[in-house]
Amino acid sequence: MRALEYLERATELAVKSASLLAICGNTRGVCLFTLKRWEEAEGEFRQALQLAEEQQIEHLTRIILNNLGLSSLARSNFEEARTWLLRLLHDYKRCPPSPLEAMAHLNAARCYFLRSELDACESHLAQALERCLQFNLIGLEIETLEAFASLHGKRGEAAGAADYMAQAERLADEARIDLKAQELLDGQAAFTLDLLPPRHSKQFTAIRGSSAQVKVSKPPAGLAIRMLGPVEIIRDSLPPITSITEDAWTTKRARAIFCFIASRRYCRASKEAIFETFWNEEEPEAITRNFHPTVARIRRALNINHPLRHNFLLYREGDYLLNPDFAYQIDLQEFDRLLAESEEARRAGQLDRCISCSEAAIQLYRGEFMQGYSDQWVQEQRRYYREQYLCLLDRLVLAAQRAEEWPRSLRFALLLLRDDPFREDIHCCIMRAYAEQGNRAAINEQYETLCSLLRTALDLEPSAETTKFYRQLKT
Repeated sequence: MRALEYLERATELAVKSASLLAICGNTRGVCLFTLKRWEEAEGEFRQALQLAEEQQIEHLTRIILNNLGLSSLARSNFEEARTWLLRLLHDYKRCPPSPLEAMAHLNAARCYFLRSELDACESHLAQALERCLQFNLIGLEIETLEAFASLHGKRGEAAGAADYMAQAERLADEARIDLKAQELLDGQAAFTLDLLPPRHSKQFTAIRGSSAQVKVSKPPAGLAIRMLGPVEIIRDSLPPITSITEDAWTTKRARAIFCFIASRRYCRASKEAIFETFWNEEEPEAITRNFHPTVARIRRALNINHPLRHNFLLYREGDYLLNPDFAYQIDLQEFDRLLAESEEARRAGQLDRCISCSEAAIQLYRGEFMQGYSDQWVQEQRRYYREQYLCLLDRLVLAAQRAEEWPRSLRFALLLLRDDPFREDIHCCIMRAYAEQGNRAAINEQYETLCSLLRTALDLEPSAETTKFYRQLKT
């Protein structure tokens, strides 16, 4: 191999530079690895690792650790491979995330799979999937999904295995990857790991070292998340703006979990809180079986039919959270902000600002929180936002009446009655607005509407005060 000849000359020139010698040693190991000279390759990797660690070249050290893991895998020494890969993942947690971690987690998962340690396997597959989404590693993501399918198959969970295989095939189709053609191309590769299907061997070819850091630039992206009313989640990173359809989530629970996370403080929810909220009465085995597929469905839905794939959902320190690298427009956050500003303005006597903030807030309220869902946590949020919405409308009705702005008063009062139709005081406000506009017929109609509503729903008559007020308006 001519490459080895050039490396000999490069090593002679780099004799005074330990860092360059480390790079040459790693590259020589790659060449020997490709020639299937496993033991010689491992010897080169070990020497290169020692030099890289002495020079504190973290990026190169991680690459060499990965290559040592692959070398051990090629020799079917899965225990040694696991040791190298876990060292890469654990010793360098403080380093910025790297695409290399996706491959390391996937290979560590394979080691655990072969040891029948399936929970550890699943944990590494979940982390591999997260890195694939973060760095848009579509080919490796397909492999990870297929590995998930193998895991479920080994557990005897045919439905889960079929689901992950379907996801892998769908992703390959979206990425326009012809798996059959890819298999033929990869079959011609110089080196194939016996452990893996032929079409996946390129992902596991040893990585050449370099002192340069991997830099991944992220184009602008964002989500609009609307939960006040029917749930709408809109992907808006590139035109045309893409609304995520309900069936894209596969299950209603997947979309509910995403909304649960987005609705909480700092858009962050602990794994335990998610378990307790959505799987409270299920057995631990069922939770373990269903949780990661559900998270995968969330991530898939947020990227479905979109040219740019982003990891909007992160897992950090036991919590799931929205990735802070991207922009979000969440109606709950905006509603809460406007509500606080309205109250602050009211207390400061800033009437115009109070009214402006209140009007902006009610425009965000398209209906009850997460319309169509009935979970307990939804009901609690629903009651809170409904109460705040009605309080704002109350404030606007009274402000408009004091200012004798009768059309505005009518508009806000009618909105209030739509959600709280038994408010006799608001019916009185409407009758007064009609009276001030000289619309006597509308006064009678409004009073009769109130009487009919109370009799039909509650078997009651309007209060004496309401009846007295109505008669005063007629005179």
